[in-house]
Amino acid sequence: MKIIIAGNGKMGAALISQLAAEGDDLTLIDSNLKVLESSEERYDIMVVHGNCASMEVLTQAGVKEADLLIASGADPEKIAIGHMCGSIDASYHEEVLKRGVYVNLDRFGLQGELFHTPTDEQRMDLIQALVDKGYGGKILLGHDSVNVNLGRPIVMTEMMRESLKDANIRTIGAKVLPGLKKRGMSDEQIDALLRANPQSLFAS
Repeated sequence: MKIIIAGNGKMGAALISQLAAEGDDLTLIDSNLKVLESSEERYDIMVVHGNCASMEVLTQAGVKEADLLIASGADPEKIAIGHMCGSIDASYHEEVLKRGVYVNLDRFGLQGELFHTPTDEQRMDLIQALVDKGYGGKILLGHDSVNVNLGRPIVMTEMMRESLKDANIRTIGAKVLPGLKKRGMSDEQIDALLRANPQSLFAS
C-alpha cells in the first residue's frame, strides 16, 4: 500500500516503524531535513521536504514518486501516479508526464473548500489543457471510492453524506464526460482516457 505520512512526531515515527516493517510504500513529509535524512537512511523510504500542512506540498509528490520507481527499475509505461487531481497546476502535471508515466485523476466528486481540493470543473479544465499539449495518451480516469466496507459500518453525519454524494465512479459518466465534450474534446480523445490508455498500461 502507498501511504503518505505527514510529520515525523511521535505518532508519525511509530507509524513509519510499523508500516516500513510491513513493506508498505511510504512517503514522509516533514520540514526538518535532519529527520528526513535519518528516516530515509534508516527505513529506505521516500522523503519530501516541506510543510506537511500545505496542500501544495501534499499534492506535488508525484515527480519524486515517478523518479523513485524508475530509478528502482520500473518501466515508466507501466507506472500510473494516482491522486493527481489534487493539483490543477498544469506545469506540475507536465513534469510528471515528462517521465513517460501515466497520471490518474481519481477523486472526482471530492471537491472544493470542505476537502481543500480543486473543483471538478477545474479538473476538467486541466484535462483539456493537458490533452491540448499532447498528453492525451497518458491520462487515466478512475475513482478512489469505497464501494464495499468489510467490518464496522461507516458512521457519517448528514453534512458528510451530502458532501460525499458525488464521490463515486458514476460521477465520471454523469458529469465528467459531458463536461469534457462541452470543452470540445472529441469522442476519440475521450475514448483514449477510458479505454485505449488503460489497455496500454495493463498490456503485457
